[in-house]
Amino acid sequence: MESDRYRGLLPGDVIGAIARNGLQFDPTTETGTVLHMMGAVTQFGKLGMTCIGDSSNEARAIYQRVVGVLEQGAIGVLC
Repeated sequence: MESDRYRGLLPGDVIGAIARNGLQFDPTTETGTVLHMMGAVTQFGKLGMTCIGDSSNEARAIYQRVVGVLEQGAIGVLC
């Protein structure tokens, strides 16, 4: 993912927001989000993620929730 709006977000803040919203990868259920390329988010507004669900619909729903969290963070409300 890449957006100028993500510039300035810190990797730890993004990881924390994903975790607080229950979207991180859970090894018990083997579902959730794995973030990568986090070093590029602050300067370039770029990060990678893999969303894993029990179905493609569930993975897509997780992806949409992560995007929502990132968009909130991009406007200064990283929850």
